Amino acid sequence: MRMKKNLSPHLKTILPIWLMAQCDSYAPAASKAKFLYTKLFIGENKQAEVVYFARNEIMATLTDEINQCSDVLKDK
Repeated sequence: MRMKKNLSPHLKTILPIWLMAQCDSYAPAASKAKFLYTKLFIGENKQAEVVYFARNEIMATLTDEINQCSDVLKDK
């Protein structure tokens, strides 16, 4: 929370992983990721704005993750 303004230059890099962490199967990790996200970006408008801001990086990360999963499944 102390880094709030200093986080901006790094947001596009960390946001995709941060969003995925909110769906982590380890409940404490998912809970903490959700808590910090909602605490830092107060309100649905702000959360939507930040996702829109990093939309290309989010989609690229998700595409990479899906491709990696499909490659692993093909090997088995």
